[in-house]
Amino acid sequence: MNLPRWIVPILLVLGLTSLAAAGPRDERWYVMLLQDQRAGYVQAIQEETPAGIRSFTDMRLKIKRGALTLNLSITSEWLETPEGEAISASSVAVLGAAPVKRSYRFLPDSLEVTTEQGGQKTVVTQPRPAGKWLPPAAAAREAKARLDAGDKTITTRTLEDDLMTGLSPVESTRTVLEKTTVEVFGKTVPAVKWKIKVDRYADLDAVDFVDDDGTPLRSEINLGGMKIVQLAADKALAMSDLNPPELLVSTLVKPDKPIKNPRRLREGRFVLALPGADDRLADFPTTPAQKVERVDARTLRVTISSPPAQDAAAPPGTSPTASERAEALESSAMIGCDDPAVKALLREGTAFAKQPPAKRAEQWRRFVHHFIKEKDLSVGLATASETARTRTGDCTEHAVLLAAILRADRIPARVASGLIYADAFAGATEIFGYHMWTQALLGDGDAARWTDVDATLDDQTPFDATHIALAVSNLADAGGENPMLALVPLLGRLTIKIEGTTP
Repeated sequence: MNLPRWIVPILLVLGLTSLAAAGPRDERWYVMLLQDQRAGYVQAIQEETPAGIRSFTDMRLKIKRGALTLNLSITSEWLETPEGEAISASSVAVLGAAPVKRSYRFLPDSLEVTTEQGGQKTVVTQPRPAGKWLPPAAAAREAKARLDAGDKTITTRTLEDDLMTGLSPVESTRTVLEKTTVEVFGKTVPAVKWKIKVDRYADLDAVDFVDDDGTPLRSEINLGGMKIVQLAADKALAMSDLNPPELLVSTLVKPDKPIKNPRRLREGRFVLALPGADDRLADFPTTPAQKVERVDARTLRVTISSPPAQDAAAPPGTSPTASERAEALESSAMIGCDDPAVKALLREGTAFAKQPPAKRAEQWRRFVHHFIKEKDLSVGLATASETARTRTGDCTEHAVLLAAILRADRIPARVASGLIYADAFAGATEIFGYHMWTQALLGDGDAARWTDVDATLDDQTPFDATHIALAVSNLADAGGENPMLALVPLLGRLTIKIEGTTP
């Protein structure tokens, strides 16, 4: 079961877009509070250099997963011309044992992307992000000009470097709510309260308290049932010792009744709902194993079959296209099927190399289950390349490594994020926890269908009917969807009713 690891990129997008244009050098510090408990800090610098305007952000978080403490960090850096043209960008994410480094070079008609991890380096060329967007300093100047002109609503479009899916545009809209006060450094100071909406995170509620220049003083984000606060501070306070919050057990979902023998369940019928009258529960994916019916705006009925009926197939019009099949075979930062360590594992499957794809997929599932020796919560978010070397991780590492090996074996694969039932986990009993597993595309032509395979389960259990898929993704580098975003509005709020089960 996994931690909501999307916290880091969401904080970067929602909390650090200042409306104030920096001078020659502008440095700010913030403390981060998760569930009203200090969890880390952010350092933000914007400065003029001979090479251009540099925008730098360093975020450090400490989060408990049960009894374990994870140290997570991500730094990002942009360089742009004084006229607002992007020159380069880079990020370093430390969520596992090995940092993942990405750098982007903006060319006239393309984007050069370099990814480095564990001594391996890949360079690819992609199209430039579509549409009109601005790098950080230019976005701040435009926003400040509109603020000075008296605009009550300010929209800026920038780029987000998503940990799973690379660089993609994101649009933020700020609307003035009221003039008020806010406490900073123990003092009550005047502030303007803004409502923030970000197109990629439509279900999130966020507000900023800023000074007259648009400099953030306090930012508040509600991620479903989780509250995050970013508060202006000095360096000493931001970097002082802290007791990190626990963010795993608090996300578990207790259903209305227990499930007997969940790993042997052949069919499960569940009703999932959000509590608020104004809530809307987003649609879940329909697959051969998962049927989804809408009850009302905030309620869905989900039926899971394991294995799916022999004649089950993707709904009409949803069979993968040729380009989607090709993307499910490509190497990416998260699913590095071209990595030498992953390719080396492929040679260990020579005993079943000539078997049909369905049998190979099951053999690889079992292989990954046994290959990952240290099955614990000590890893924040490791890529397949790292896991192939460390043999350590939880469900996310099992899912991405299996997807990478399947792709290396020319079987299209993707990941699913959702929920799984457990009799006991992290001191809790009879709960659903957030989970990730793999889907392999098996079959030819229109008969091809996504088949669920979970490498965290034992040799006798490729899948069971307690897996509820909330989102699926190829984890592509070129602006794909991060599947963990579907979990955001559910945390601490989702309810699950068990309508029936078939052992």
